[in-house]
Amino acid sequence: RREDARTFIYAHWQSKKPAYVAIDFPCIDCAPTRHVFIDQNESGQWRIARVLEESRFPPRHRKDAFDVKYRPANREGRLEEKGPRILSFLDTAGEEIDSF
Repeated sequence: RREDARTFIYAHWQSKKPAYVAIDFPCIDCAPTRHVFIDQNESGQWRIARVLEESRFPPRHRKDAFDVKYRPANREGRLEEKGPRILSFLDTAGEEIDSF
């Protein structure tokens, strides 16, 4: 469940515990998986690395996130993300670079 994955990511990020979770996004003609890694980068800074994997394409590495926050889902988000809140991944400037 997506909300379970959001809670898992948020809890591990807050406690700065290394973690990994794979999140499936089933659809009619594809089955992408988002791999989320919480760990320290080469310089010791905590980050959230994300890789999108889909059988039709090579793995796509996303820009590292350096913080997360919850935000309310808008109408489309409630339907797409199946919940009232969305977990936002933020860059070093605090700007949202991804969410689910």
